Amino acid sequence: MRFKASKYTAENIKKNSIPQIVFHWFILFGFIFELPIWGFITSRRLCTVYAICILFIKSKATKRVLQLFKKSNLLYAAILFAFCSSICAINNIGLERIETNIYYEVHYFLFQILYIVVWGIFCVVEFKDVMYFAKIFVSIMIFQSLIAYIALVNKPFRMFVYNNLYFSATDFSSMIEWGTRVVGIDLAGSLGSVILFTGCAVLLYVRLTERISVNQFIISYMIILVASFFIGRTGFYLSLAFLLLYFFLEKNFIKKMVSFVVIGILAIIVLQALLSQVSPDIAKLLVSWATELFNANTRFDTFDAIAEMEVPKFSQEMIFGTNVYRGRTPLGQIMDSDSGYAKLYCSIGVIGAICYYLSYVILFFSIKIKRKKVIKWFFMALIAVAFVIEYKEPYFHKYIYAFSTMTLLLFNAAEESKYGNNKEKEKNFGKI
Repeated sequence: MRFKASKYTAENIKKNSIPQIVFHWFILFGFIFELPIWGFITSRRLCTVYAICILFIKSKATKRVLQLFKKSNLLYAAILFAFCSSICAINNIGLERIETNIYYEVHYFLFQILYIVVWGIFCVVEFKDVMYFAKIFVSIMIFQSLIAYIALVNKPFRMFVYNNLYFSATDFSSMIEWGTRVVGIDLAGSLGSVILFTGCAVLLYVRLTERISVNQFIISYMIILVASFFIGRTGFYLSLAFLLLYFFLEKNFIKKMVSFVVIGILAIIVLQALLSQVSPDIAKLLVSWATELFNANTRFDTFDAIAEMEVPKFSQEMIFGTNVYRGRTPLGQIMDSDSGYAKLYCSIGVIGAICYYLSYVILFFSIKIKRKKVIKWFFMALIAVAFVIEYKEPYFHKYIYAFSTMTLLLFNAAEESKYGNNKEKEKNFGKI
C-alpha cells in the first residue's frame, strides 16, 4: 500500500499559536543566519543553547528521534569527527601561528555535530510536523528573497542592508555600490544562494509528499529561485537543477509539465521586471554573470579558476595536515584555494579529509528511507550534491546545507516510523 502524506489542515495550524509560530520563526532565523550579539555570543550559539536545553527537557521525544539513527553508524561518525579533532589538537602543539593565516580549529568539529546533528534532532522534537517546519523555513527564505528584490531596485535600502546587516569579512562594497551584487540579512554570495536553495529543496520535498498544491509550489519556488539569481550562481544553478529533477519525479506528466513551464515563464517575467528597474549596463552584467554556465565560452571559467588556485603539493606535512585553512604552511607552501576539498586536505591532511567526508557519508546513510522511490531519489540527489558543491567551497563547514538535509531525512524517517507502527498495530488488531 502506497503511503500518502496527510494534508496540513486548519486543525493542524491551530495547534500552534501565533506567538509560538513567531518564536519558532526567530529561533530558526537566528540559527540559519549567525548574527553577532556580543563578543563571542552569536544568534546561532544562543539558539543552540536553547535547542540543547529543550532536548534535555523533552528527553523522551529526543530518545525517540535518536532511535531513527543506526546507533553503530552514529558512533562511527562521532569517532571519525573526534579523530579529525585530535589531528587538529596535535597539529596545534608547537605550531607557530602566522597572523595572516586562517586556521582550522579543534572546536569546529564540535560545531558541526551541534549545528547539523543536534539541531536536526531538535527540529524534529520541537517542530513535530514537517509541514510546520517547512512553513517556517520557507517563509524565512521568502523573507530574505524579498529583501534581495528591494535591495536590487533601491540603492539606499541596498546600502543600508550591506552596511548594517551584512557581517561577513568578504568585501562586496564596490559591487553593492554599483548594483551588480545584492545581499540579504547575513546572506550573500555563493553560500547565501545555497542557503536560499535549501528553501527550494524543502519545498520540493513537501510537494513530492503531496502536502502542498502545485500552485503553492510554483509561486514559492519561483520567488526563491529568482532571488538566488541575484545573490549567487551556485544556489541558482542548484534550484534550476532540482526543478528539472521535479520534472522527472512528479508522477503526473501533465501537471508537472504545466508547473515546469509556468515557473519558467513567471521567473522570466519577474526577472525582466526587476532588471528593467536598474541601468541597462548593470542588467547586462547581472545576466552575463548569472548565466555563465549556459555560455559555451565561459562555462568552465569557475572550475578553471578553482583549478588554478594555489594548493600545496603533496608532502609529508600533508599526510595529517597543517591546520592551515588558507595561508602559508609550516614548510612554506602556499594554500590559496576556495575548494572545500583543498582546504581540508591542507588543514587536516589526506587521512583526516578522508575520515571527515566519510563521517558525513555514514551520518546521512545512518537514517533509513523506506518510502517510495521518488523520495529516495530526492534524498540521493541532495546527498550527492552536498559532495559535488564541496569542490567549490567548504559548505559542510558552513553547516546549513547539511543541516537542512539531515533535518528532512529525520522528519521523513520519523513519519515512516509512525506509519510503520500504525500498520503494525492494525495487523495485531486484526489478529485479536
